[in-house]
Amino acid sequence: MKRRISELWVGVVALLFFIGCGQSSKSSENGEDSGFSGDAGSVQDSGSDHDDGLPGKPVITIQEIVGSYGDIRISFVLDIPDATTRDVATTYTGGCWDSQDAPALVDGETTGLTSGVHTVTWYSWDQEAGCSGTVRFTLTTDRLESVESEPVAIENTGENSGFLDMPQQDQGINDDEVDAYTASLEALIEDPGVDFVATRIQDTYEVHAARGSVVFRRVPTSRGYRYDIVEVTDQNPLERQDPDWIPSLASELDAGGNPNDVSMPALGYAAGDPRISFIEPEDDSYPYAYERIAAYFDHPDSADLYVNQRGYSHYKNGIGDHGSLDILQSRSPLVFWGAGIAPGEKSIGSRQVDIAPTVAKVLGMPLVSGVDERGVRSRFVYLKQQDGHALEDVLDGGTAERVIIVVADGLAHNELRHKLETRADQYPNLMRLTEEGAWVSHGSITNWPSVTYPSHNVIGSGIYSGHHGLVDNIFYLRSSGQVPDPIEEYVKTEKYWNPVDAEAETLHMAVHRVFGLWQDGQSGGAYTASLFDPSAKGADTADLEYRDRSGQVPFPPVAVYWPPEIPGPNVASSQQTLYRDQLFEQTAMVELYTLFTNGKSPVPRYVIMNFMTTDECGHLYGPHGDCMLLVLKHIDTNLGVLFSWLEKWGLLDTTTIIFTSDHGMQLGDTTRMSYPPDALDQAGVVRAADTGFGVYFNP
Repeated sequence: MKRRISELWVGVVALLFFIGCGQSSKSSENGEDSGFSGDAGSVQDSGSDHDDGLPGKPVITIQEIVGSYGDIRISFVLDIPDATTRDVATTYTGGCWDSQDAPALVDGETTGLTSGVHTVTWYSWDQEAGCSGTVRFTLTTDRLESVESEPVAIENTGENSGFLDMPQQDQGINDDEVDAYTASLEALIEDPGVDFVATRIQDTYEVHAARGSVVFRRVPTSRGYRYDIVEVTDQNPLERQDPDWIPSLASELDAGGNPNDVSMPALGYAAGDPRISFIEPEDDSYPYAYERIAAYFDHPDSADLYVNQRGYSHYKNGIGDHGSLDILQSRSPLVFWGAGIAPGEKSIGSRQVDIAPTVAKVLGMPLVSGVDERGVRSRFVYLKQQDGHALEDVLDGGTAERVIIVVADGLAHNELRHKLETRADQYPNLMRLTEEGAWVSHGSITNWPSVTYPSHNVIGSGIYSGHHGLVDNIFYLRSSGQVPDPIEEYVKTEKYWNPVDAEAETLHMAVHRVFGLWQDGQSGGAYTASLFDPSAKGADTADLEYRDRSGQVPFPPVAVYWPPEIPGPNVASSQQTLYRDQLFEQTAMVELYTLFTNGKSPVPRYVIMNFMTTDECGHLYGPHGDCMLLVLKHIDTNLGVLFSWLEKWGLLDTTTIIFTSDHGMQLGDTTRMSYPPDALDQAGVVRAADTGFGVYFNP
């Protein structure tokens, strides 16, 4: 399950104090005029008599405390009677959580201190965001000399609360949209293809289904978001949120049924095929549902309401589809392999927003100031905004010189697991990843909606689509009245990167922030690449943006060397879309080879590359269709080529490879497929046209 924030604090404090941060004090965020100046405090037993015979003169006293919110500076004086030094730890009591001698997250010099004035800065937002109360600080030396302050008032409230403000603007339901919302809700709930309808109304979120409704509120606290249930009518449609639900193909098929005796012989499904299994919503799970729904509605370009289809009722893109909140469409496989990785099967809760912070940590990137998964402005994040955290269970404490993320688009977790359990000999390189690496046993949960362009950008940034701005595969831009359609546009889509917090960054941007930007003709700087992947903002090479700063990768790359070991398509040319996608995968491998060997630009430090044929196979034949055997074999062969290259180049031992997908996939029931927006047309609801399952009133 998600790592508790309080556990993180213990680790950070241990790092800062017991190892010793040894950094110079940072300046206070609220500055000298922030309103509080404490006195010297009351000395408890300092245990020190000076050589001059003056008894009781304290070794440590508090000189001044400055600030009432955010960064609070504590100045103290050491008067050591001999030539020794002191290490000083800071704890506090009180606050809104009534903390008792909690280690205070401070920065500044804390070890090997000599006599004189010293200053540490308490990051009060990290521990007491949203708090209006008082605390007492205790400073204790390694010889148990201590001093306690008088009560200090903190005012982490209002605009100084420490929480990122994500107010409702036009997204969700406003007063002038209530009638349209009511009419839409009536029409949609009666549609048999609708699982539920979700919206935001001021500070509450409503989810309505035929089987019942839930209204909840997201409450920010310094210990993480709390989701309070305001009202439940009949059955809570999101009651089960178990991310470990139906963790195998066998359990997935057992959980469903085939009430209309569907068969699809033309697609390889004869009557009675056990793969024809459809799970009803009441038997489904919706992992991290409150978190993902609330995050979606944070962006001003999010819809007024969003329609979540029943998992088996999708039809627009083929017999298999995705986009919904349920477990099968939300779950991706996740494997970490290589430098810095602790091998073994990991039974942990994982979300795709956790990947980017994990990459940052394994690359050795330092902690920075930003917004963490609690929505708190924190001093302890790896990216300027992250909705996840580094997955400590998959790391061994080491670092890598580079990370390559391989995204097998639309690959279902249960399908990959089943193939590796039943046909291991056909996938030696995927087996190598899972046997030598860290394999997340129950998979990882993606964005909502669980569709391509939002989810790839989640992997590449660590923030949900409602925070990075590509909220859906198709959506409405309220500022311009345009309807971006990234999935159809395919190229030049990074322009839709529009984060709620302007400081938010992709991994490409973060790598350049830390390691520098390579300049032609100069040494130093880092290079990053996005190869057929929509997470392209800030990449040096991004083929979908027709950008290559190295000057070595033309588009298409027909003029460069094509290593013969790269496999061509292994599907019939008559399967045109699958054949095309495998040609794209071959092209991506050529680009990767060129970037690693051109001798001009540095070896890439971070690469994200997309193998898209798994998605097309799933759409055409379902997630467990017959074509997946060949498609996964093609990916496995490419991974083998990648392994051999890295070994030949002497880079294998310093590289981390991450294998995942952007979302899951689910088989559709041909007898129960529907397109719920049609119900809105029949009800005469006026809305923006052609925005898919996101409904925008008053365009």
